[in-house]
Amino acid sequence: MLDESGREVVTSSSDLPLDSPELCSAEFRPSGDLRFAVNRGGSLVCYFRSPAQSVMPGDVTIDLAGQITRANTISFLGDNVWQANVLLDQPLAQETPVRLRLGEGEWSLTRGIS
Repeated sequence: MLDESGREVVTSSSDLPLDSPELCSAEFRPSGDLRFAVNRGGSLVCYFRSPAQSVMPGDVTIDLAGQITRANTISFLGDNVWQANVLLDQPLAQETPVRLRLGEGEWSLTRGIS
């Protein structure tokens, strides 16, 4: 994976907590522009709490009603709160079950999309 400068980013999932993150919310945001192939289905935004010191997009696995995907972007919001974003090919239905995990850790509790 490359960072914003084009340099290879090395991460170690062994530094991630094995305890499940707390999935605070999962929100579907429909695409605002259907002319683009990327993000045509909209975005899934997951807010979660974890004491992890560093999390990369490849560290976050998201289960959408049995379909496993990885986060496209991840942001630290402060106070152990993180935001993971996934670009979707298809829109998601309200209350689609979502859960996530960090590295090889435990899965979070399942929440429905709001």
